[in-house]
Amino acid sequence: MLYSSRGRALGRTALLFCLAVLSSCQHAAVDSVTPAAVATDASAYQRFESDLSALMHSRNMAGLSAGIVKDGELVWAKGFGFADVEGKVPATPDTPYRIDTCSQVFASVLIMRLVEEGLVALEDPMANYPIHPWSPDSTQGALYASKAVQVRHVLSNTAQGTPGTTFRYAPEIFADLTWVVEQGSGYSYPHALDEYILRPLALAHSVPGPQSPGFDTALAGLAKPYDAGSSNPLVAAYRVLGLQRLFEGQPLGHAEPGLLAQASEDARRDVIGAAYTSLYGVNASVGVVSSVTDLACFDAALDAGTLITPASRDLLFAPAQSPEGVTLPMGLGWFVQRWESVTLVWQFGEAAPSISALYLKVPERGLTFLALANTDRLCAGYGLSNGDILQSPFARLFVDAFVTAPKATDPGSVEKPAPRKRVPPRRGR
Repeated sequence: MLYSSRGRALGRTALLFCLAVLSSCQHAAVDSVTPAAVATDASAYQRFESDLSALMHSRNMAGLSAGIVKDGELVWAKGFGFADVEGKVPATPDTPYRIDTCSQVFASVLIMRLVEEGLVALEDPMANYPIHPWSPDSTQGALYASKAVQVRHVLSNTAQGTPGTTFRYAPEIFADLTWVVEQGSGYSYPHALDEYILRPLALAHSVPGPQSPGFDTALAGLAKPYDAGSSNPLVAAYRVLGLQRLFEGQPLGHAEPGLLAQASEDARRDVIGAAYTSLYGVNASVGVVSSVTDLACFDAALDAGTLITPASRDLLFAPAQSPEGVTLPMGLGWFVQRWESVTLVWQFGEAAPSISALYLKVPERGLTFLALANTDRLCAGYGLSNGDILQSPFARLFVDAFVTAPKATDPGSVEKPAPRKRVPPRRGR
């Protein structure tokens, strides 16, 4: 079968490729990273930190972790509030959070790695891949039947209507890229995440799925979920397969079959063969667990060209164009918008009531803002799926502080954290 030979080809070639050295990716536990006491920069960070704390508390949020990356270095990071209110466990930049649809940034890189290896093409019809329905009433099979919908269209959220013509944010369709990664790589999706990204970058606080076995240490520190709907955050539940048991002292139940019917699991086994594993609650759209410090490392690797080539990265960040020349809100897996004289490249995650995440890049300035929370208030109610990150007051706060007046508040002049250890070469299977 074609998909089997393509997957095995990856095993023989791509897994022999070693990542270039990325010295900033391994790190010790981080409580905070603060700038040096340089008058202008220190005061700018102090104001931002104070304003961010006030904004967080005004939204009744339990915990928040945030960081700023400048030219590949984590130059500022801070935890606010609590990862566990009842246990009085403070949120830190190392605190793991579920990041919901921010998981799509990892999927976009995985797809582009496979494109670079010649194992997937952006122009491939989705109908060429074995699309397993996520639920009995799934309509995706009919969507792809005509072969007009390409991998590119799913990445850019332009798969509905006339493909490539109109934008509609559809995480449930983006999830089908799971099967593209599995067929192209010959790995289960969680294994592909680990093999291509998490393990080479030594992301100690990141997990390829909230039920992944062997990641008990990272999961033990997972931010506890809260609902900010009342005057004080109330304990909530994660709406994901079995994860709430983690906070009730019960086993995670790694052997559960997952979201798919048994027939679909059997079909996945046929594609993946000996490398088959369960999805463990993750897919191309949602499910990754990560921290601010780990996302900063991923961001540095992405900008350094050590995960994918700079040309592939730029393709991810190029907004889709309709046949009439209209610029659409997304590139490939990333929202893209022009604001004043800069381009904002971003993604968000939101799952009421207990998850929100922001990942905002300003490529012309070498700047990235990361924010993770254990309530939904970073994103909820702002209509971010329509394509304007500045509707979030948290994103707007960062842009106003560090993008609108770059000369006065250039994060590049602050003291940088100590270099991290070298990233070891990627091992084969």
